[in-house]
Amino acid sequence: MQFCQKIILLLLFLLFTSNIFGQLSSQEINATYQRAINFYNQKDYKNAAAEFDKLYPEYSAKFTNSNTFYNGACIYALNNEKQKALELLKIAVFDKFYFNLNNISNDSDLVSLHNEPQWQTLIDGVKENIRTLPERNKGRVKAELLKAKAILEQDAGKLWGESIWSDDYLVIDIDNTVYSLSPFPDSKTDNSGIYYLTLPPNTIGYSNSRQPYKGKFYATIKTNDLFASPQTFIHELFHILQFKNRDLNGEEIAYLDNYDARELLRLEFQSLRNCLNSINQNQDLKETLMFLNDAMIFRKLRQTKYKEFLAKDTELETHEGLANYTGFVLAPYPMGNVQNKYQRAVVEIDIAEQEKTFVRRYAYATGFSYALILDHLKIDWKKGLKVVYNFSDIYEKNYLKRRLKIKNKDITAANLRNNFAEIHQQEFARKEKMERLIAILKKEFIENPTLSVTLKDEYYAQTSAMDSATIIPGIGTVFKVISGRVIPEGKRNFGDFKILPTDDETAGVLRTLNGRTYTFVFPTPFKIEGNKITGKYYEIELAPNWTVKKKNEKGDYEIAEKEEEKK
Repeated sequence: MQFCQKIILLLLFLLFTSNIFGQLSSQEINATYQRAINFYNQKDYKNAAAEFDKLYPEYSAKFTNSNTFYNGACIYALNNEKQKALELLKIAVFDKFYFNLNNISNDSDLVSLHNEPQWQTLIDGVKENIRTLPERNKGRVKAELLKAKAILEQDAGKLWGESIWSDDYLVIDIDNTVYSLSPFPDSKTDNSGIYYLTLPPNTIGYSNSRQPYKGKFYATIKTNDLFASPQTFIHELFHILQFKNRDLNGEEIAYLDNYDARELLRLEFQSLRNCLNSINQNQDLKETLMFLNDAMIFRKLRQTKYKEFLAKDTELETHEGLANYTGFVLAPYPMGNVQNKYQRAVVEIDIAEQEKTFVRRYAYATGFSYALILDHLKIDWKKGLKVVYNFSDIYEKNYLKRRLKIKNKDITAANLRNNFAEIHQQEFARKEKMERLIAILKKEFIENPTLSVTLKDEYYAQTSAMDSATIIPGIGTVFKVISGRVIPEGKRNFGDFKILPTDDETAGVLRTLNGRTYTFVFPTPFKIEGNKITGKYYEIELAPNWTVKKKNEKGDYEIAEKEEEKK
């Protein structure tokens, strides 16, 4: 008995001290995975595989999402390590129920595996996962929704003074089946105790967002994200409550792609990172406040220089930052490889900083981080959901009791503490590269003849990726990854479009915003076959009452309603 107790104590000691003896911490696991993805994006597959080797197989039990294993398989396949790639795909398909048949079948990363004996078995497994998906997911969706509902019922409005839970949500699967604990238009139910319906394609988008369906807005969330954690579901449901109180800016803010704004925002990121780590490590309050003051210095310098954007800036931070804060604060920990909310805020900063452009993603990180820090300082800052939160003002008025005065010596000291030299060097190199790219894009989308179309109303489903987007200052955003489609609530719009996959950095569509109306600009030349328009890197499928006509002598074209239909 005594021997057994000694063994148990020894095992507990080894588990407790595992970091000392070389085990990776949760943050190190996340950072290692992100380095692997970064090398992959740079097409450096040798180093990407070397980073993933640090995680697989030792830490593979930490990964709950099939996409993590799938991404690792892509890295190994591109590095000509076929057996490792097949091992990871086997886990993704047979243990984690990976079910994206179109993706795995057409992914160029995996072409080298197509002639392997196991390949067809994997494809058959994906097909079986698709077949069993609705039945398998009913129970899982119900369980996760009840978990989220219990969290929000326990909160009972304590966080924001209003209950976040409502029935205005839909959980959507990749096969367009939607689920809810409550009835929704045309839904059905059975003994599973959940309502569901398989919708026609393009009825609502497969995304985590606030979307219209049958005349009402719902928080929609993808099943995979619901299964990963209640956080994203709470985040999206919070947006429904937000918009019942106030309409907030949710669009990207172009100035944040400027060289000086990016540099100041990255310094703010680093200061927040240091501040959050100081709190997490129970460091002296003086150190925590020092890094918080650094963050406020960089923030105020940026927002003072671009004061005309302050209203939209704080609205976006209120919109997405507080939704992120709400989701992560209320969701239980540990979550994946992150053990507490402060670590998660640091991860959110890391994710935002790794984006190609900061024009929208920054708000998820800064709003979340400042909210946590204000909570830590025991500042009574939450005043409901009808207000816009300016975290600089809140800190100054409620904690410092004065305006923060910024002197040159303070900026110099903050720079030294927050990695200014490296950030400055990196941002200057990016500036030169982006100036060359923007010059090419201006020629493509402004100087050369183009094809354009303006939406008739805001009810148009778009899916885009800011991490592949380029801002043209004063004009708009060129998206390399974007698609759009008509939805029932927006039948007045022109049709559907998508950008075809390519490595060409200059490919894409220019999107501009005037008020609440988007205009899309496509490069020429293009060809028309029936209602289909095909360009070098895009396809457009026109609605029946739309056509293409010449716009001017320069050679521009526009997509417009047919005259007889307008009458």
